[in-house]
Amino acid sequence: MKFNKIPYFRYLPVIIITLFLVRIINQTNFAFSSINVIIQIISPIFYGFAIAYILNPAMNFLIKRFSIKAQLSIFIVYFSFIMLIVLSIGFIIPVVIRSISDLTQQIPNYINNISNLATQFSDVFNNFDFSKILTDNLSILGNELRNYFTSILSSGFSAVAVTAQAFFTVSLSILLSIYFLSSKNQIKSFMIKLLYAFLKKETADTIIEYASDMHLVFSQYINGKLLESLILSVIASLGLTIIRVPYALLMAVVVGITNLIPYIGPFIGMVTPVVIAFFNRPLSAIFVIIFLLVLQQFESLWLGPKILGNKVGLSPASVIIAIIVGNSLLGIPGMLISIPVFAFIKVSLNKYIQRRYDSKNKRFPS
Repeated sequence: MKFNKIPYFRYLPVIIITLFLVRIINQTNFAFSSINVIIQIISPIFYGFAIAYILNPAMNFLIKRFSIKAQLSIFIVYFSFIMLIVLSIGFIIPVVIRSISDLTQQIPNYINNISNLATQFSDVFNNFDFSKILTDNLSILGNELRNYFTSILSSGFSAVAVTAQAFFTVSLSILLSIYFLSSKNQIKSFMIKLLYAFLKKETADTIIEYASDMHLVFSQYINGKLLESLILSVIASLGLTIIRVPYALLMAVVVGITNLIPYIGPFIGMVTPVVIAFFNRPLSAIFVIIFLLVLQQFESLWLGPKILGNKVGLSPASVIIAIIVGNSLLGIPGMLISIPVFAFIKVSLNKYIQRRYDSKNKRFPS
């Protein structure tokens, strides 16, 4: 039966989809639970793709530098990757957890130290009970911090109960990432054929061009930033250990993670080591500030340009706006990926404007 014999028959699929969406909106609990189930199912695929994407530069480096086969390079990369995971689980993570536990127990002592300092200030300003005000507020802050760190530890310990599920997800993600890396050329070829098979040539060319730009921006930024943060964490761990800051490894991890956030991240990462050093030995806090400021200068003047160069191409104001928008939308993950996303948008927008400009000039030559 032809569409023109039944008026509006062609709109039936739109009506069905609209009714289905209305049904989902009216049952939001069912919709969200269904979305959660879908996310849980596809999460190993996403994690596998992310692992493959991060390890792909190392694989390419081994192939180009040592002229080895792809299978051997995959074996070397994943053997190193798994050894790093085992090392983290066996040595680094227990030290970090133990540091958080010790830090939680030391919070009352730190509050007493500050209270003693406040008492000395109160002796100078006799008419102002600075000690009582500060002690009351610090007690509230200390309880909140202890509850926060305790919740972190509890969530960490409760995760042991779902170790089997986590192990299955990680194992499946690694296996999928191996498949993605070993078959990346076939996957790429299939996706290109798929685009040209169902889309116009101009549209397919545009999509491939934008995908290439996205890959270039994301791969350069993410891998460069991860390498940069790893180097800074190692240097920070050595420096804080020499200064004898408690929980030096934990503080170095904080410095490395916060460094993933441009501009404001290093200053956020300074707060915790400086505060811990001040609580332990007030004079050492000055050395920590000097050391971390020197480390920031080393990162911004030499390490960052050496690894990343000017590959992002965003002004400081654009970076700050990107971080604010990313934090508003997705929190910390949004802050981490906001820079390459904005860089890709900038590159795409510049190309689009250039195309429009060129087409108008061809139409109306001066």
